[in-house]
Amino acid sequence: MLLAGDLGGTKTLLGLFREAQPRPIPVTVREFATLDQPGLEAMVDRFLAMPAFGQQHRGGLGGRGRPIVNQTADLTNVPWQVDGTHLRARLPHAPVRLLNDVEAMGYAVEP
Repeated sequence: MLLAGDLGGTKTLLGLFREAQPRPIPVTVREFATLDQPGLEAMVDRFLAMPAFGQQHRGGLGGRGRPIVNQTADLTNVPWQVDGTHLRARLPHAPVRLLNDVEAMGYAVEP
């Protein structure tokens, strides 16, 4: 399973997807009002506590901001700093990768 997210200034989408070709298949997707949460880690915790969440194998989250350095993101439209190390602690059995929104879009383009 893949936990993926799109962190925006107004809303954040978090989803759990089953791996498939050519695209992953959504299992569950939830929308959160971004600034109603104290940070991304709290939002991920809330999502993971919801029913229908299963074992994840990897995670990727994209957000608008400056380039990701050492898996730390300073976002341009949200007053948080996101640290991939903290997210990895919440998903101990899954690799986690933070992506700038432009990089995330690049991965979405089919070769």
